[in-house]
Parts: sequence; structure tokens; C-alpha cells
Amino acid sequence: MESSNKGKEAAANHIDDDISTFVHRVDDNFEFKLGMMFNSEDEAFNTYNAYARNKGFGVRKGQKYIHGKSQELRRCTFLCSCEGHAPYVPPHEERKVERIETRCGCGSYIKFKISTGLWEVIEFNPIHNHPFVPEHQRHLIRSHRRLTEGVKGVLDSFKSVSVGATKSFGFIANDTGGIRNVGCTLRDAQNYLQSESKDTFSADIRSTQRSESTNNVFQDMACKTMTLTEFVDHYEKNAIKMREKEVEDDFNSARGKPKVVVKRCGLLNHASLVYTHTIFRMVQHEFIQSLSEHVVDTIQEGTMSHYLLKSENGKREYK
Repeated sequence: MESSNKGKEAAANHIDDDISTFVHRVDDNFEFKLGMMFNSEDEAFNTYNAYARNKGFGVRKGQKYIHGKSQELRRCTFLCSCEGHAPYVPPHEERKVERIETRCGCGSYIKFKISTGLWEVIEFNPIHNHPFVPEHQRHLIRSHRRLTEGVKGVLDSFKSVSVGATKSFGFIANDTGGIRNVGCTLRDAQNYLQSESKDTFSADIRSTQRSESTNNVFQDMACKTMTLTEFVDHYEKNAIKMREKEVEDDFNSARGKPKVVVKRCGLLNHASLVYTHTIFRMVQHEFIQSLSEHVVDTIQEGTMSHYLLKSENGKREYK
């Protein structure tokens, strides 16, 4: 308990104003106009990124044109993060981590001309071909997240007293007034701590997995010494975590399609649009399994149908 309290005291000293104010701000009614001038690439990009946050989309940097002789940057384009389409990945080169397909060919962009260090807006297309992210989910958009030095300091301080990412992140969220004000996600914090621990042998198991994977979300609620006030406080904090996890799942399901194994299968493509990613993976698994089975008998009982399927490994019944 003493080491944990020391960690909190040390961590509090690392929480700077940049945790909640690093995002460049623009008015809600701000709009880009041709001829607008900016003093640097950072100012131009941060303004476009702030504009994107207000609208509800992410951004990324696109093509740059560099003059051959002078090697000076003359043109630069920033894009909606949904621009283009995900490149085809052959089956033998499949990634270890499955990523959802978020790029849908959106044509929204902004282009700048650079001269004498000034960035001038010369083209701007504000039209998107996808819905915007709701306000309560915008803190999850990739281009609007960043691990600030303040957050890193907190995570490092807690790590020094063997406190995991989940509790560290919870402390930061509480100090900044909620998860949406932290500027990054729990997964970002976990990845940061994992990257900082690469020099330590862990059999490819993350520290958060070693210390937290077997914990129940309400693990301390059965403690005999917990007072009613402590019980309610613990319950409310975990309920907030659970609601935020639901928000994150909704965000991931709404912003892109999960990977479809059979690309030209109408049934699976439709299922990827109407189901959450978790349910879709279950549907896709059952679909693939069905390829090795065939119906050998059907029994109709009123509104109930019984199907007997046969495969190489035996039989199973569906109702």
C-alpha cells in the first residue's frame, strides 16, 4: 500500500496541462477557405486535424511534391483517414493481428501550396462518403490520440512501483475528469509499457496480461473489509469502465468492416455490415465449417425445423 501511494504522489507530479490541452482547437463553426495561410506544416496539419475532430473524422498525411532542383517542398495534401482502399494482402502474407477495413474510398482532402515557408490552401473538398463519428466516440479516432509526456510520466512512475497499465490509466482518467480527456486509450498505454519492457524477458506475454488477465472486473467487491461506501465507489468506477468499453466496441464496429475470408461471398459481406465484429466472426466461423457439411435430413415440426448435417467427422443437429 505504501509503495502504491508513493507511486500516486510521484505520478501526480508528472501530470501536466498537456494531457488534456495538447489538441489544437478551432471554433465549432470554423471552415477552410481557399487562400487561407498558415505559418508551418504543423500549424496547417493541426488545424485540419482539429477541424476533423469537430466534424467527426480522422486525417492522415498524403502526397508531397518536392521540387527536383531545390529539393524544396512545394505541395502537400492531407486526407480523410478513410481515403482509398486497403491494399490486398495475399493469404500467405496474412498479418498476425487482424485489422478492420476502415478505408472506403472517401474523397475528402485539403491541398496546400508552400512558398517562402507559408502554407496556402489551394484546394479543399469537404465532402465525405461515410457517416461522421459521434461526439462521444471521437476521442478514439487515431489522429486525435497521442501519448503526451505527462501521460508517459504517470505510466512510468506507476510502473516503477509494479502497478499495471489498467490501474495507472484509471488514475490518469480520474485526474483529468474522465477517459475522454486523457488523449489516448488504455490500449495505447498498454502498448507503450510493452514497448518500454522489450528488454525484459517475458515469453512474449505483456505485463498487463501477466498481472491483470485473470482478474475479474469486480474482483475486490467481495472483500469482507469493504464498507458500503467503498463498495458503491468501486462499483461505479467499474461500471464506467464497462460503459467505455462498450463505446469503444461500438466505435470499432461502426467505423469499418471486419476481414471477410471469402471476398466475393454476398452472405458474408452482408453479415459484415449488419453484425458487430464479434458476432460476425462467429457467423463467419460457422459458415466456413458448413463448407465441409451437407444436409442429410430435414424434419418440420410446426414452425420449428430440424436439420441433420453430416461431415467427415460425424453428424450434428441444428434447430
